[in-house]
Parts: sequence; structure tokens; C-alpha cells
Amino acid sequence: MVDVIPSWTIRAMALILIVFSAGAFVIAAWRYNHLGIGRARPEIPAVPTAVVVGMSLVLAACSAMALLGLWLF
Repeated sequence: MVDVIPSWTIRAMALILIVFSAGAFVIAAWRYNHLGIGRARPEIPAVPTAVVVGMSLVLAACSAMALLGLWLF
């Protein structure tokens, strides 16, 4: 059976999407910490900064592992 799309283009598109997702996680954590935008309802407590940074780092690491798995297997 003939492939319609070459495998290298699929890997290249996946690479781009994974890199952008990791970047989005890091930028989201930076924005939460440094932008200082007021919340619409200040009476509701904010999520601690350590939790937001930790979650963003875990998600960025998952993106890195997905990228590694994509190119190794």
C-alpha cells in the first residue's frame, strides 16, 4: 500500500505541535506569575504559584517525552 503523506511530514508536523504545546505551558506559568492581572472575583482565593509552575513543568516534561518517543520509535 502506498502512503499518501510521507512519514517525515507527519513527524515534522508533530514536532511543531509538541514544541508549541511545551512553549504554551511555560508561557502560561510565566504569565500567571508576572503579568499581575487582577482577577474578576478577588474574593475567590488564587491557586498558589508553586502549583501553577509545577503543573506547567510537568506538562512541558510530558511534551518533551512525547517528542522523544516520536523520534526514537
